[in-house]
Amino acid sequence: MAQYTFNKRKLARLVRIRRRDYGLREVANQIGISASTISRVERGESTLDMESFLKLCDWLCVRPSYFFKHPDSEKTKKLSVSQILEVITDESIDVELAMAIEIIIKKCQGQEVERLRENSNEENQQNS
Repeated sequence: MAQYTFNKRKLARLVRIRRRDYGLREVANQIGISASTISRVERGESTLDMESFLKLCDWLCVRPSYFFKHPDSEKTKKLSVSQILEVITDESIDVELAMAIEIIIKKCQGQEVERLRENSNEENQQNS
């Protein structure tokens, strides 16, 4: 049976990013877990019970599976140009969020989204 691995560093980083403008006690009250637990999670030192982990995932707005990795998932799935453009040009997404997504995609995939946009625009003009 394959073993899943839990990524504590990913959880710690996401909690630090999400909590950056809030105090530990404030966040602890929002989530319903102790401030010391959140502090340990941010340092990658805590093993959470299931209830606390699920509360933290709800607060982070991510599925619990986001922090687990299956050995067979080593193959990286890359987004297509059209998928990237669909996400960053979606009008229901805040402009700042779209820009943040664009930066993340650039860093993760090492591609220039602007170049992809231009190529897509050229393709659309050619097809018109």
